[in-house]
Amino acid sequence: MWSLALAWENLWGSSEEFLRRLGPRYVANVYRVVATLTSAAQLSKRKHALQREVSAMQLVAVALTLVPYEHGAYVHSAGIQAFALGVMLVAATGHCGAQALYCAFTNALAHVAWTVRRDAWPMNAMTMYEYQIRCMMAGVVVGTSDLYRRAKLWYIELMAAQDAAERENAARLDEKKTE
Repeated sequence: MWSLALAWENLWGSSEEFLRRLGPRYVANVYRVVATLTSAAQLSKRKHALQREVSAMQLVAVALTLVPYEHGAYVHSAGIQAFALGVMLVAATGHCGAQALYCAFTNALAHVAWTVRRDAWPMNAMTMYEYQIRCMMAGVVVGTSDLYRRAKLWYIELMAAQDAAERENAARLDEKKTE
């Protein structure tokens, strides 16, 4: 007999077995490949400059996950992904789901790197989550300013099109008056 609880138990058990057999290194490599492919694809097709920059930042963040743990580059990788999530939350809300997933995976990789080294978080001034929240808030500020810039350009284009239509209507009215 089928039940949701039994299906969840089977799914969770099989995923746990999958992770136990393949290990976290395989999962990290799958994340790296997926994030690299999607970021490279988005880098070439996005029409807004900020989205292309976020895709380039994601590629840098994935590259930083390849640096050995001893160098502490995972800190900056997690910060870059949090910054990109902040930008996407404001500037391109349709893409923030995937970005949140990338941020969560990068956060997990940072946590694994932190526990593998068995020492303190490499930034003395703040904790891991404080750092990521600050990076995310910086991304929100950058995304908001880009959103304002795009809205202002859209408004200018709208007013220019409206002025052209008004001039055309005024010319037609002048023609009718002279007849």
